[in-house]
Amino acid sequence: MKSTKDSLLEDIKAEFAEVNAMMEALEAKEPEDEASEAYDKWIGECEQLAIESESLMTLIDYKMTQGL
Repeated sequence: MKSTKDSLLEDIKAEFAEVNAMMEALEAKEPEDEASEAYDKWIGECEQLAIESESLMTLIDYKMTQGL
């Protein structure tokens, strides 16, 4: 059975892997035309991911202070 610390570390790794996958997917679909509506939408998606990533970092910080 894993210790709480090991379990927490695995949870954090999984969360980072998910965010990295989302970042790679966004990067792969970046429109070439920066003046297009599609590019504006893509920028919005990037900003939303940045907000979600910041929330994830806050959650990880909380988990680490509570779990360790």
